[in-house]
Amino acid sequence: MRVAASPRTRPRPGPACALLALVLLAQLAFAGLPGDLPPAGGPASTGLSADGNCGRGYRRTGVECRRVTVPANGYLNDYGDGFQCERGFRQSGDGCLAVRVPEHGFLNESGTGVDCARGYVRSDTACVAVRIPPNGHLDSRGHDFSCARGYRRVGQACVAIAVPANAYLTSTGFAPGWECERGFRRAGEACAAVRVPPDAFLDGNGDQWTCNRGFRRSGEACVSVRIPPNAYLESSGAGWRCDRGFVRNGEVCQAVVPPANAHIGYGTSGWECDRGYREQAGRCVAR
Repeated sequence: MRVAASPRTRPRPGPACALLALVLLAQLAFAGLPGDLPPAGGPASTGLSADGNCGRGYRRTGVECRRVTVPANGYLNDYGDGFQCERGFRQSGDGCLAVRVPEHGFLNESGTGVDCARGYVRSDTACVAVRIPPNGHLDSRGHDFSCARGYRRVGQACVAIAVPANAYLTSTGFAPGWECERGFRRAGEACAAVRVPPDAFLDGNGDQWTCNRGFRRSGEACVSVRIPPNAYLESSGAGWRCDRGFVRNGEVCQAVVPPANAHIGYGTSGWECDRGYREQAGRCVAR
């Protein structure tokens, strides 16, 4: 008796085959990324899609999608509705022109223009050396000059700063380039001493004076603050206030006499009505 041969079992695809299939699918999915052009045989225009948008490589014009023309040295932008020029080229109309890089220059960060090397500055289409005058040096940016200490810039030159007596050089190169020492103030191109009267002191800037506490300014002098009885020196030190229970009347403090149903307070009159009463014509009446 002949036994029938069993059919050959078909081998299952291994992991390698599955990985290859995923790679092929990914390549198909990512076809047409930035830089790719529409198919050469694609139509010059198409209709809008169902969602009202154009496909990549087309630009909406009215109710249709016009094919984007990408010039030489250009590529589709990220949105796919226009073009950008490659690095070293700049857009000019519908084309990409090469950026002319002069001697001592290099492409800028965007790749569409030129920056000059340190020590050079742009002049029309060239990079020319920075002219550094005597007593000057290249500044930190490298495209201009600064003057040495003791000199200030005047046009394209560095001019020595004339420092008068009782003055010192400042860190800035701007005019005049000097400041007066403490206790002096500027008077034209010189430094004049600040006259500090008795009972006064130089202020924080050192070019003005302030009266001591208990004195007030009167012209160019400091006069004592006269404090009447029942008063005290106020916080500024240049005036006085009446004690509680007294009100100012000219240069004296008068005792406050509260009316009936009132007590000493902090108002301008020096008294306030008791609870349940209100002020009326200098008296306290029931509410």
